[in-house]
Amino acid sequence: MLDQGKLTPYQLFCIIAAFLAGNSIIMQSLNVAGRDTWMSVILAVLAGVGMVWVTTRLAVQFPSLTLIEYAQVLFGKNLGKVIGIFYVWFFLHLGSLVLRNYGEFMTTLIMPETPLWFFDLSLALVVAYLVYQGVEVMGRLSEIILFLDMVFIVIAMTLLGLSGILDIKNLYPLLEGGTSRVIQGVIPTASFPYLQIILFTMIFPRVNMPTKSRKAAIWAIVLIGMVLDGVLIMGIALLGETMASLSFPGYYIFRLIRVGEFIERIDPVLMSMFLMGSFMKIGVCFYAFVLGLAQLLGLKDYKPLIMPSSVIMVVIGLLAYDNTFEIFNFATNIYPVYAFPFQVVLPILMLILARFRNKEAKARND
Repeated sequence: MLDQGKLTPYQLFCIIAAFLAGNSIIMQSLNVAGRDTWMSVILAVLAGVGMVWVTTRLAVQFPSLTLIEYAQVLFGKNLGKVIGIFYVWFFLHLGSLVLRNYGEFMTTLIMPETPLWFFDLSLALVVAYLVYQGVEVMGRLSEIILFLDMVFIVIAMTLLGLSGILDIKNLYPLLEGGTSRVIQGVIPTASFPYLQIILFTMIFPRVNMPTKSRKAAIWAIVLIGMVLDGVLIMGIALLGETMASLSFPGYYIFRLIRVGEFIERIDPVLMSMFLMGSFMKIGVCFYAFVLGLAQLLGLKDYKPLIMPSSVIMVVIGLLAYDNTFEIFNFATNIYPVYAFPFQVVLPILMLILARFRNKEAKARND
């Protein structure tokens, strides 16, 4: 049978927060807004909150159905299945991108002589085991991962502030390119990670108190938005606009921490945090993919799909890009446009169709 596990609202909060933090702590960088990107983040968080409202409205309209299922209700069986196929591809592709990012980080900065496929395959197999255990285990694990991530980030940001290497002048002049550049920076900033809340349309039906899903999701987005913006502001104060040229800016920010002669080079902790964040993010993507694929195929259990799907995810990640430059070019310039229909257009269209459907049903009853 398909996953019947249940999550508490707090566990939903933890999964969403751990997912959003994911690899963003280390990967987020400057976009077209330059040193004013931190302002774009604030607007991006508001956009994420708006999409929480859309996705949770759909969850209320179809309390026991996932996006793959209610797409067929709203668009009809055939068109709904086509849309579902595109969505499961999107879930798989996003998971592959995050998996490749992890492998690229490890082979570029940590263990350059180890093959890329080794890191990707190793993490994919562990993620497959997590997804096999179901959403309840994911919820319990996310509580631990989020706690450890937040403890590290608070300590790291405190040490960074005490290190005396931040220069607030790097944040000025404010709005050098005008408000238009800040607004232009919202879409790429929101698309990765805040609008990826769309993946949780596959998980909302598993929450044991559905009415509290919206509150949990909003708090998760606001919390991680504050954390990511804080890290970004510190990164700009430390590196200035040269931050835009770095592949993994967060890594360079935190590894420069040095207080006295006894606190320095926290690379192993950074590596562990990136591993845990990538692990949870890929886990959500992979869970959404195998569950959605099982629903499209009419299967009673998604578990037989896990192992072959994990291999496919690794292969896609390895073949999709030739180098780090291509990965970041895709993430910065192509992904926002590519993901926009999945993350914004289709959910809003589905909500509009759901409202018309309800009005028609009421009219018939009257």
